[in-house]
Amino acid sequence: MIGDFNEVLHPSEIKGCIFTARQAEKFSHMMEQCNLIDLGATGSSYTWTRKERGIMKVDKRLDRALGDCAWRTTFPEAYVEHLTRHYSDHHPILLRGVGFVPAKRV
Repeated sequence: MIGDFNEVLHPSEIKGCIFTARQAEKFSHMMEQCNLIDLGATGSSYTWTRKERGIMKVDKRLDRALGDCAWRTTFPEAYVEHLTRHYSDHHPILLRGVGFVPAKRV
């Protein structure tokens, strides 16, 4: 699963505003219940940005890629990149499937 989950997991994933541990715990609990792991990423530490009151900048890692252990075992070389943001307030996310060869259709 890749997308904007609108939550952070750790205080290091937020800059310019207050970390809410209760919300992070809910997100973490959902991931645990669904047997999902964060696939990590290269690039920017934050995936979303906003100016507050025209001055203060808020940065968060709201967008991420999640998978289960079976997916990670099947695609061990795959990795996630946070690309450069241009027009949106979110950075695009790219999942690179290194070494992935699609099955031939019969």
